[in-house]
Amino acid sequence: MDLLVTKFTLRYNGKDYKAGDILNGIDDDKAREIIRIADGDVIAVNSTNVEEEKPQADADVAEDDGGIPPVDPKKTVSRGK
Repeated sequence: MDLLVTKFTLRYNGKDYKAGDILNGIDDDKAREIIRIADGDVIAVNSTNVEEEKPQADADVAEDDGGIPPVDPKKTVSRGK
C-alpha cells in the first residue's frame, strides 16, 4: 500500500517524510496502523491517484488572486486630531 503524507512530518523507520511525500510499498497492516494513528494527516493512495492528486492541489489556488491590494499609508494612518 502507498501512503501520502498530507500534513506535518511523519517519521517511519528512522526517516522523516514531509507533507507531499509518498511512502511506497508499506505492508497493509502497518499502513492501516499509520493511518489510524495519524488521524487524517496520512492517506492511502494508489500509484495512479498520485498523478491526479497533485494537479488538484494546484487547482485550489485562485489564479486571479492578486494578493494584497496597494495601500496608501498616509490615507490609512491618522494622527488622532
